[in-house]
Amino acid sequence: MAKNNVGKKPISQEEYTTNKVLAVFSVCLLGVLVLMILERLLGYSNTWKTGVLVTRVLLGVGIVGAAAGIIMLGQEHAGKRSSVRRIVCGRNMLIASIVAIVFLTAINYYGTMPIKAMYVVLPVLAVYYLVYHSYAPEFFLIAVDTGVGVAAMLVIHRALVSANHTWMSTVAAAGTAVLALIQIAVTASLRRKKGKVPSCVHHCQAKCLEFGTIKELSKKLSDHPKQLLCSFV
Repeated sequence: MAKNNVGKKPISQEEYTTNKVLAVFSVCLLGVLVLMILERLLGYSNTWKTGVLVTRVLLGVGIVGAAAGIIMLGQEHAGKRSSVRRIVCGRNMLIASIVAIVFLTAINYYGTMPIKAMYVVLPVLAVYYLVYHSYAPEFFLIAVDTGVGVAAMLVIHRALVSANHTWMSTVAAAGTAVLALIQIAVTASLRRKKGKVPSCVHHCQAKCLEFGTIKELSKKLSDHPKQLLCSFV
């Protein structure tokens, strides 16, 4: 006999976070297994047609999932369905379906060529999703900046070993430096909106860093003549 769920205790935030982590990485593992199967089917002439058929069927499933996600989002915004602490909600369904559609469309057009890159991209997307929904916004920003930095390092490496694209290393290095400065400014802004000081000030072990307006900090210089006041305009 089925148990009655009336009066059941709502799921806690800790339980929801744990379930979300397990769900995201389970879907990621399933995606990697599907990619392995498609790579094997499309890699041999005697199973190529089957691989193409499976790819197109899965692409259709992804499109249906995206449509279902949009419908669920509409119900949630209309108040007909709650998305609070639910793994299967419109937003999650839509994101997972869009990722599947993009990946499967690339495989459908280019064959097995992009699959090796997807083995890396899929787990990275899973980690970014968890960081975005489980941690403060500044941590997500730092994670994205780190990922872009790693990608820039790969571009620099490829550019340096190629005689025709050495200019790409300079562009990648300059872009990474600009992105780092943007990250510092945006992270500080996000923390200030919450009444927090920037991370560098918060974690300074020597307590030699302070943050504030020029008017606030200039008053402290009279008591600390050896300190330096810096301004980011």
